[in-house]
Amino acid sequence: MSERPADNRSARFECADELAAIRTRLAERLEKHPQIGDALDAVLAEWSNVKGEPNSFDRLEQLINEQHYRLADWHVAAEEINYRRFFDINQLAAIKMEDPQVFEDAHAFIFKLLAEGRARGVRLDHTDGLHDPLAYFERLRAHTNRSDRFYVVAEKILGAGEQLPSGWPGQGTTGYDYMTALSGISVDMRGEAAITKLYQEFTGDLRGCQEPLRHQHHWVP
Repeated sequence: MSERPADNRSARFECADELAAIRTRLAERLEKHPQIGDALDAVLAEWSNVKGEPNSFDRLEQLINEQHYRLADWHVAAEEINYRRFFDINQLAAIKMEDPQVFEDAHAFIFKLLAEGRARGVRLDHTDGLHDPLAYFERLRAHTNRSDRFYVVAEKILGAGEQLPSGWPGQGTTGYDYMTALSGISVDMRGEAAITKLYQEFTGDLRGCQEPLRHQHHWVP
């Protein structure tokens, strides 16, 4: 499955503004029409669970099990890794890199190594998940002040026809797109018909595998 398209900063800010406007409008409606708040409270109460009553979790459990992901406490990740996990990495955490103090604290050791000449570059994982990837790259470059010698690669799996955002200052990706192309040399496309036939016989779905993926994940390659 392809990652989302190149980052668009203006679209992100527009989305944040829209969410703020929605909250404001909702607050105004709740103040003007208290019955809306009563209705929301009733729905929340219906879906909430009661401590000490295991059966009260059943409805929420059913809803969660219908999702394409599974909510779980991170402590159980090592024991309950399954096909819905992101490989076997359970140490990832969301960090607000847009906060200058968080940025400084998170990069203190890296900057120390750079200042001592013990490192000359970094590999940046999951930069697409940052609030503002471009601002992060720019802050990193500005802090190192060694743009001519500082080597930066981003872990980003580029989809077919997708390009790394031109505004990201760096030397490119970690190379997953290259490995995909290289691996293709070992794939005999003459076997596709047999695999497609087996898939269709097993699933009863004659659309092939791309269309169900596009429909299920709202994904367009």
